[in-house]
Amino acid sequence: MNAAARAEAVSRLVLVEKSGVFVGALPWKEDEEDDDDDDERIASSSSSASTSPTSAAMAATTDLVAGATRWRRALDAALSSLCGRSVEELDAPLRQVLRVALYELASTRRREKERPRSGGSGGGSGGGSGAGASSSSSSSPRLQRDPTSAAAGIVAAAVDLARSVPGGHVGSAKLANAVLRKAAKAILEEESEEDKVGKEDKEDEDEDEEGERPSPPPVPLLPRSLLPPVPPPDAPERARLRSLAVSWSHPDWMVRRWARRFGVEGAERLLAANNRRPRHALRAVVAPAGPSPSSSSSPASLGLPPAMVLARALDALVTDTDPAKPGKSKKLVEWRRSAVLLDEFVVVERGMGAALAAFVVKKKKPEPAAVTPTPSSATPFNISAAVQDEASASVVALANPRPGEKVLDVCAAPGGKTLFAAARMKCQGLLVARDSSAARLRPLRDAAEAQGVRAPFLVVEQADGRGEEGGGNDGNDGNDGNKGNRKSSSSSSSSSSSSLLFDLVLVDAPCSGTGVLGKRADARWRKKEADLASLTALQDALLASASECVRPNGGRLVYSTCSLEPEENAERVFAFLSSEAGREFELEEVDAKAVGLPAEMISEEGFLEALPHVHGTDGAFGARMVRR
Repeated sequence: MNAAARAEAVSRLVLVEKSGVFVGALPWKEDEEDDDDDDERIASSSSSASTSPTSAAMAATTDLVAGATRWRRALDAALSSLCGRSVEELDAPLRQVLRVALYELASTRRREKERPRSGGSGGGSGGGSGAGASSSSSSSPRLQRDPTSAAAGIVAAAVDLARSVPGGHVGSAKLANAVLRKAAKAILEEESEEDKVGKEDKEDEDEDEEGERPSPPPVPLLPRSLLPPVPPPDAPERARLRSLAVSWSHPDWMVRRWARRFGVEGAERLLAANNRRPRHALRAVVAPAGPSPSSSSSPASLGLPPAMVLARALDALVTDTDPAKPGKSKKLVEWRRSAVLLDEFVVVERGMGAALAAFVVKKKKPEPAAVTPTPSSATPFNISAAVQDEASASVVALANPRPGEKVLDVCAAPGGKTLFAAARMKCQGLLVARDSSAARLRPLRDAAEAQGVRAPFLVVEQADGRGEEGGGNDGNDGNDGNKGNRKSSSSSSSSSSSSLLFDLVLVDAPCSGTGVLGKRADARWRKKEADLASLTALQDALLASASECVRPNGGRLVYSTCSLEPEENAERVFAFLSSEAGREFELEEVDAKAVGLPAEMISEEGFLEALPHVHGTDGAFGARMVRR
């Protein structure tokens, strides 16, 4: 790990703590409010695939800042025990030095231990690594050979940093040295014990090959010896759940709610999923090369899904592993097929930076790579990609926008769902993207231009109906509870859709965002249970207003959130259906196969429910209603 990356991480964490705002504290740009699909922002900054020293340093800084923030509660509990006093009593820079160093000690060893088993391509939904880390190309091979030496190096670097930060002195360095040496010893001792247990389990498995072994329970980042003692089985449930919340670094109220809904074991797997290093999905944007593309030369006509065309292009990204052996190369990107929308999405396990650099653009049309889909065909295709979580995209699949329809996206910015809907509609019909914030609509226009989605098919307008043709997204979907009051510079009334009735209206409502905590390291600390009341009132108002735009006799209304909380999801749908505004609507039965979704993601009530610990995606909820 670069010393400059550690120092930069500490500086940024001090800024976060001082300002109370995560915005601008990381090497990436991000919106002030919560987004339900932050894939591009995080993927671009966390990837270690780039060969650029600047990119590598940014990736290291990002990992330290996000990790120390995500695991803050567990880190503070351990450090307070080791220091013999509350971490909050320490100077802010020293406190951040200790958090960063302890996170680095634990996560580095966890990643190295996971590497042999996962091979850098581990999927899954929430068991595995408590650090949430897939294999990292920046990890040193020396770590596997001499973990004690590697741990000593991390401690020594932290001691030097503790002495040099503002307010640092010899006493700070001595404290850091004593605390982190104890922590490193505990981490290495836990590792030895785990290896012993793992060997015994393997021997038992060999003796009974026919027996089916259950999946191992998830393991937190920090060893149990560094955390508060686990309450006995007869302790009050509140105390046992609090222990779980500390170990997995979540607020108590979230853990209590999830234990009631999913059971204690299910809640723990959800907590583990939220602490896993996020995996990112790419939606294939495929077009035939040449000045006159034709439907006869499309990927579908050749029997090849767009996702596989993109996958072949990703496989073509290689680099020489040894300059002395130019014939020897390795792939820069490791990927797997999506389990949710397998024809359209590819999940990147490693090398997201290389994939982004090659295929994802924000503000201008790319120079796409030409890929020949089959050996028997010479027809190349231009490939680009949009970064979008599968759960976010599943809402569009549930809505099932069709070519020739009139579709309204009520809370459209920054536009990920909007542009996926455009792809499903083959840019035929009318698609209106509406939002209250002109600023948040600007990236939508940029990405729409890059993906070739243009007027008159796409109309982008503010919520007051003042519109502007064209639009786009930056690959992220947003749930912004404060859309803003800025007005669009466009005063054109010709593009306004305020008086239209639509075949489909999508309400991607502002919500608590508890389904996307895996991609928002800070969000869990900013959410309050009391916030749900104001959010549900806003969600009710949005549903009632949007329902007026749905045409009678078969028009569809789709409500979605990126929340896991019933009050924001099913309860809002039933409240709407029982209200005056919803008297003409009823839940529509969903054929999962017909819309390209796994049957297990559709509940008995007909709701879409994507769960991080079950499906390996972000969390998402969706309900499709039809107007009589």
